[in-house]
This record gives sequence, structure tokens and C-alpha cells, in this order.
Amino acid sequence: MIFFAVNTPTKTQGKGAGKACATKYFENAVREIAEFTSQYQLKEDLIIIEKSTVPVGTCEWIEKIFIDFQEKYTENKDKIIVLSNPEFMAEGRIIFY
Repeated sequence: MIFFAVNTPTKTQGKGAGKACATKYFENAVREIAEFTSQYQLKEDLIIIEKSTVPVGTCEWIEKIFIDFQEKYTENKDKIIVLSNPEFMAEGRIIFY
């Protein structure tokens, strides 16, 4: 099981500055771990959980990256499961119901 909880600060430059999250640290972590895990023959499902504040569609992107790396070494692409456990609060803010 891999649990991604990577900082995604608000972008300060470029498109979406001040509003969108900067995902470069998250993307680097995903690629680095995908490359590392692809070197091993999976004996069980590889469960990947992302907990960072990331855009819609990130689970599909993570799955594609891991499958691409897995295909280089094994045929275990059907053993990769990606789940999302997003954060719904901005830092310093909370909503009570």
C-alpha cells in the first residue's frame, strides 16, 4: 500500500496563480515511486491512496503512470488500484455542520 500525502501549495506563477494548486512535488513523488515499484514482481494488488489536494482526474493519471512503469518490467497492470481520500478544507479554515 502506498499513501501519497504530498504538499500542494497554491500556485504563485503562471496559469491559475493564486487559485490552483501547484502539483509539481506530487507529480515528482508519483513518478519516482512508480519507477521504484515497477522493478518488483507484484504478488498482491498494489493499492495507491492519494490524500493531497489535487485536481479532478488525478487518480486516473496516477494509475496510468504506474501502469506505464509496470509494463516496462511486468504484466501486473491489472493489480494496481488507485483510491482518493481528499482534503476538503483550506489550511486554517473549517466548517461545522
